[in-house]
Amino acid sequence: MDIFTLNILKLKLVPYFGNKTIFRLIEQLPQLKSSDIDWKDIENSVTHKQRETLRNQRSQIEDRLDDLINHLDRNHINVITFFDTRYPESLKSIFDPPVVLFIKGESQYEYNMSIAVVGTRKYTKYGHDQCLKFCTDLARHGFTIISGLASGIDSIAHQTALDNNAKCIGVLGSGFDYVYPSTNARLYETIIAKGGCLITEYLPYQAPDKRFFPARNRLIAGLSRGTLIVEAASKSGSLITANFAFEQGKFVYAIPADIIRVSSQGCNDLIKNNIASLVTDVEDILKDYGFARQKNNLQSGLVKCEDDLNENESAVYDLICKGPYSTDELIELLSFEPSQLMPIITTLELKGLIRQNEYDSWSPVIR
Repeated sequence: MDIFTLNILKLKLVPYFGNKTIFRLIEQLPQLKSSDIDWKDIENSVTHKQRETLRNQRSQIEDRLDDLINHLDRNHINVITFFDTRYPESLKSIFDPPVVLFIKGESQYEYNMSIAVVGTRKYTKYGHDQCLKFCTDLARHGFTIISGLASGIDSIAHQTALDNNAKCIGVLGSGFDYVYPSTNARLYETIIAKGGCLITEYLPYQAPDKRFFPARNRLIAGLSRGTLIVEAASKSGSLITANFAFEQGKFVYAIPADIIRVSSQGCNDLIKNNIASLVTDVEDILKDYGFARQKNNLQSGLVKCEDDLNENESAVYDLICKGPYSTDELIELLSFEPSQLMPIITTLELKGLIRQNEYDSWSPVIR
């Protein structure tokens, strides 16, 4: 770990040192990028309250840093700072970007094919069914599904994506030492095992706090190109995510429902106030992501705007022509990741080149 990252972690360990304070210190003290922290410089650059806190805590910082680094190593937690080339570009321009992210799993994903799916914890059968329907279709079109790992709609979105071999990103409102809610422990593990990741801006030992979740929502919106609100009451935290996405200039979608249903008031209000686009089918979302409607004698549907097959698409198509093969067999034979294969399958299917058979096998379309 380089000296600059270590210095950022030291500052992160000081109580009352938030993102804005740390960014300001880095701007005022460029030596932090190349040499050990001089705490006198820090004391002279912060408020009286922060100075008093720092003086009380300074002797413990080095020991706490050693403990933190050991904890990160043992638990396979990666550290990415704002100044790291791996830091998500889409987060750099949001309100109060995190100076550091803690990540478990594979963080690389295609931003242009990402969407946040969020909603109420107390969902109805309608909300469940719509979340299942939209997330299944989005997953099959190669989207990365991003959500907050809360109970309810968030969990349904994650699980549906995983069931359809899509990549998942879960954004936490706590440190990694806590699984919240505890019932999602298996979901946490599955997301990582299937090539997704968990992200948080909180130190591992920071417990869930009601103040953290609205802040977490700005990251959900920031990581995603668009946000879909499935079901939300008028005071749902999902509306915070929708408003962050709207302010960030992202696509915002909401599924409408019965106007007298309490659990639908939030979605209906987003639509009424022109914050979210009304969506009734995944095609309403796909068109914003570069899919265009095409009709011919073979099929009617949405196809990706590409004239010819690229190298990977050709490899998949050529293999399917020798099939049929199931999705799992294609992954094994081609040595592709599920998140790499599924967008290709979708493209070939929508171009009318392949079709899905029973038991998730694929065959070429005979022309």
